[in-house]
Amino acid sequence: QAVYFNPNYYSKDENQSKRFETEMTALYQFAEDAEPFHCKDIVIALDEISQLEKEVEELRIKAANADRFLQMKKLYENATEQLAELREKPSITTGSTNTLIGIALGCTALGLVLGVFFVNGYRNMKSPVTDDQTEESEDSLG
Repeated sequence: QAVYFNPNYYSKDENQSKRFETEMTALYQFAEDAEPFHCKDIVIALDEISQLEKEVEELRIKAANADRFLQMKKLYENATEQLAELREKPSITTGSTNTLIGIALGCTALGLVLGVFFVNGYRNMKSPVTDDQTEESEDSLG
């Protein structure tokens, strides 16, 4: 509701006086009917605002933690379901333990044979003669 108030009305004008009286009566009635409003000091209001801002930040952190918890819970439930499915399926083996031991021993023997071969090849390898070495050998000869 709005009330028009003009303190500079012309009191001798009957129309302006009536209008002023009507508006002032409406204003007075509004003031009488309205609930009392307690005004706060600016310092108290600023303290309350800062406290509410802290509470909002704490609630944001709690909400973020709750979201992370729900995500982790969903991941845990999915992993639990997958584990249960894997436990229900029969396990598939591709070979016996003896086969695996045989393959391991064969790989070890092959590694030893190749190692001996490469070591002997390295020992028997001669380094190529460079031009500097040729000049040194000619100087020493004569």
